Amino acid sequence: MWSRGLKASAPNIFSFLFVRATSTYAVSLSLGLALMTTACGKKFDIEDETSREAMKFEIQTALSRGDCASALVLSSQLYASAYTDNSIRMLHASALGCQAGIDFYEVLDELVQGPLDINGIWRTFVRTFPSTSSDSRLASALGAIDVLHSVINPGVVVSTADSFGASTKNPGSAKYQDRTDEANAYLIYISMAVIGASLNRYGAPVSGTYAQGSALPWLTNANVSADTTGNACGLASAVLNMLDGITAVSGSIPGNVGTSLSNVLSIINTPLTTAINLKCVVVDGFSASVCNAAQDRIRYRSSCSESAAIVSVATAILAFVESQWL
Repeated sequence: MWSRGLKASAPNIFSFLFVRATSTYAVSLSLGLALMTTACGKKFDIEDETSREAMKFEIQTALSRGDCASALVLSSQLYASAYTDNSIRMLHASALGCQAGIDFYEVLDELVQGPLDINGIWRTFVRTFPSTSSDSRLASALGAIDVLHSVINPGVVVSTADSFGASTKNPGSAKYQDRTDEANAYLIYISMAVIGASLNRYGAPVSGTYAQGSALPWLTNANVSADTTGNACGLASAVLNMLDGITAVSGSIPGNVGTSLSNVLSIINTPLTTAINLKCVVVDGFSASVCNAAQDRIRYRSSCSESAAIVSVATAILAFVESQWL
């Protein structure tokens, strides 16, 4: 239950984040077709600029009424086309966020209402983003993070160390400074969705209190390396992406929302960094420079297959969440 005052406190960079979802859909995507049809029977020619603009409008209209499936069908086709750009990427991320069940103002209200102590933060995420293995919320939120990583500021040259998907139409950067404020703002809430959905699925939260019910399955390097779902690295990545997003934009967010986000950052950031350094440098024996590079790289959720140091960092993050979510 969000108030008008809370809604008014959101800055302009959040104004487009109006997505909402009331149910989950199975979406069949037909990509690569120049001529496309929506559920309503409208046809679009992706090679025509006017038609592409009409598609964007149709996506926005679908999102405003909570029709995630129709929005995702069209945004996926634009995102995969030669005409993809930052406006299309943001629309596609919004469609995936809709599919993930994110109601922007509901999330803001949950953050303001708290509790936001070290234990309450994780319980708030669990309460706000329910998920089971039978829904598409986690996969959609993880996909949205991938998309948001590709919303790069014009003129930015992404370094090799930070880049991924360079050969695709939507190359990304693991460095938040390379991305737009809009992308970083939405990344905060998408990352929270990944955290909440993951903890719901893998931590068996206690009904009513949302406290942890069972240990997460990835508390050793071996278990993280053996994870075939990608969800271990996805959860670890989401924690750092959330903190990045808050760092990027919290100073421009007024009122209780900005205060709540700043509290999240101050409560988690320093002890998490200490835990990562202890695990990666002291326990696993990597150099500080290697661990720092691994910590930077793990923002990319598929990076756990790249090095043992990245796995070490991921394990440290997951063990930290395990120790704090009580």
